[in-house]
Amino acid sequence: MERTKANFRALRETVGMSQAHLAKECGIDSRSVRRWEDPKERSCSPRDFAWDLLEEARAAQLSAYDAAVTAVEDEAD
Repeated sequence: MERTKANFRALRETVGMSQAHLAKECGIDSRSVRRWEDPKERSCSPRDFAWDLLEEARAAQLSAYDAAVTAVEDEAD
């Protein structure tokens, strides 16, 4: 995934995390997250540590989904 402001916001929303929650997890002010996602704010981009946190959350989400599907399939067999 290309690391754009729009993709950052989409990933954050996909994992179900609010701007405030992401800011808290990163130990930063929520205004920073708003600036990272604002397309008009050209001088401020999402930081790598925030991308990493969201990508880890997405991987965990997909892993949990796969485990649930496997459990249902095993139960059906």
